[in-house]
Amino acid sequence: MNVIVVYASRYGSTRGIAEFIAEKLREHGTQAEARSVDAAPRPEEYDAVVIGSAVYMEHWMKEAAEFVRRNQTALADRPVWLFSSGPLELEQGAGPDDPELEPREIGEFRESIHPRGHRVFFGALKPKFASSGSLTH
Repeated sequence: MNVIVVYASRYGSTRGIAEFIAEKLREHGTQAEARSVDAAPRPEEYDAVVIGSAVYMEHWMKEAAEFVRRNQTALADRPVWLFSSGPLELEQGAGPDDPELEPREIGEFRESIHPRGHRVFFGALKPKFASSGSLTH
């Protein structure tokens, strides 16, 4: 099986998650690579696709959402999984599967490409950005 892990990342955390997923797939005998949405990968050239994006203000990055919409036909014809890199921490009593954490686009993507799952990963805060309030995704 040949898998591509496509990502949109502003500061590198989401890229790191994508590379980690691709590495774990390779360790389990699956041919896998991680590529930015900016590289314009062609999902139809792969048996399965994982797509992830940093989340800002409850939305995926524009580039990631546009990638899904532009490749909707190819994505609907193969197994797809989605992931989001978002909150730094959960509010008290919330869990990683809390619907409140789900970016707004995920409902649309469930209808259009029928992903097999969606997972939220915590974002990271780099110390040099801490004073400016910038997050690493």
